[in-house]
Amino acid sequence: TFEIGVGRLIYMVVLNFFIMIGMIFSGTTQASLAWLWVDLIASFKQKESS
Repeated sequence: TFEIGVGRLIYMVVLNFFIMIGMIFSGTTQASLAWLWVDLIASFKQKESS
C-alpha cells in the first residue's frame, strides 16, 4: 500500500508540473486552470473508489 501511495504522489506532482509548464507557455487563463483542477480531482477520486 505504501508503494501505491508513493506512486500516486509522484503522479500528482508530475501532472501538476506539466500543467504548470503548459500554463506558462500557453498563458492559460485561471478559468481553464480551475476546470483542469476539477477534472484532475474528479478523475483522481474516481480512480480511488474503483
